[in-house]
Amino acid sequence: MKKESKLRKILTSKSFKYGTSSFIIVAVVLALFIVINITIPLLDLEWDLTPEGLYTLSDTSKQILEELDDEVEIIGLMDPTKISSASSYYDVIRFLNYYDDYDKVTVTYVDPDTNIGYVSQIDPTGALDLTRQNFVVRRIKDGNTKAVKYYDLFSTYVSSDSTFEITDTGSKVENAFTSAISYVTRDSYSKVYFVLGHNEYSYLDGYITARDVMELNGYDVSTFDLRSTLEIPSDADILLIINPTIDLLDEETKLLEDFMKNGGRLMICLGALETNEKFPNIQKFLDYYNIQYNYDRIKEYDANSYMASNQYYIFPQIIGTEATLNVYDNISYLLIPNARSIRILNKSKSFLVVNPILKTSAMSKQEASISGYDSTSGAAYTGASVKSLATESRLIVLGSSDFMRDYILVNNKAYEADSSKFFIGLVNWLEGDYSQVNIEEKNYFVNIISITASQANFVAVLLYILPALILLFGGIVYLKRRHL
Repeated sequence: MKKESKLRKILTSKSFKYGTSSFIIVAVVLALFIVINITIPLLDLEWDLTPEGLYTLSDTSKQILEELDDEVEIIGLMDPTKISSASSYYDVIRFLNYYDDYDKVTVTYVDPDTNIGYVSQIDPTGALDLTRQNFVVRRIKDGNTKAVKYYDLFSTYVSSDSTFEITDTGSKVENAFTSAISYVTRDSYSKVYFVLGHNEYSYLDGYITARDVMELNGYDVSTFDLRSTLEIPSDADILLIINPTIDLLDEETKLLEDFMKNGGRLMICLGALETNEKFPNIQKFLDYYNIQYNYDRIKEYDANSYMASNQYYIFPQIIGTEATLNVYDNISYLLIPNARSIRILNKSKSFLVVNPILKTSAMSKQEASISGYDSTSGAAYTGASVKSLATESRLIVLGSSDFMRDYILVNNKAYEADSSKFFIGLVNWLEGDYSQVNIEEKNYFVNIISITASQANFVAVLLYILPALILLFGGIVYLKRRHL
């Protein structure tokens, strides 16, 4: 009886009841946990929780893939079963599954080590220079082909020490494949030439990013030396004159005039220079289009309109016009370094449509860069577009060339996407094509945020001044009340 009484006492005790309840709850939770872990993998569900959306197709890609009329094949020159999960290509293979889900796209893999001669079969001339672990995007109906290689897929950083170690810092996979699909399904390609002969930038010297952005959008990019040939290539659709430091010859000016009279498209970028060089022939050419460059350098005094560390690195206002239509609402901060101002002349030419596209703040100052010219203050233009209704020619004039210069983009990574959008938007307007593929790079690491001067002041108040005031106020209250 005593044993039964003792057992009953234990079973009816609060500790037993609560302990049993806790045990049952833990058992149920464990059972649910086991069931969920067994069931979820069977459902083949995935969620992309990365802040950059590393494993998600953008709306731009979805639209292009949904609207495809031609069948496209993506060929990976590798055996996917031999790719380690630690390899950069492992995520590329996973991402391509999203493309394979669309009716007009097929993803296949061929190992060139076991299929001898396959590379020669798809690239008989060797022009694509294909190697193992490259990809080929091909339109099936005519074999129109574009290669996608390692440096098209990843952004990399090379260490500055003696090891020269290469680290992948971001993914360009989606941009590379979507752009390649857009490229191979086009029926014609515009030819863009960087004009050389006047110490300009080209894609071989300072404008590699600009070239890559244009090629991703289906442009065929090359260079030619105008001064040595005194001839513009017959297949040129768009000419780029980027930061010349010496003026055009009379003969070169005449060639450009004839090119534009025949419906040519031209972009001239001339930033503030540290020389006394004048450009009478360039000015003469632009005068016909009611535009003139000023010999100055823009310095911003509006704290919201320049980068915190440099008042010559400005954030001008983008003016909504036909030329900026497809980028006007998609750019947060357009960084324009080392800019000069331009003037729009008030000459009556009804056949010209001239629009400013970039404007500084009312607090900016245009510092004269050549003796004999006066500095001015107030809002100024640093970019304009011109369209001739008579010849269908188009012209972009910008007061900066550094906004797409490679070293500026590398050192100000936060602004690269907006600069690229702006640049390709203007090139597309020159061509007359308002479509563009510009999917932002997806970074593996935390982005460094660049801020304006006023934002820097606000952060300083939050981080330093406000806590100091709180401590001071708390100290005063403590001293007053400690003897109460």
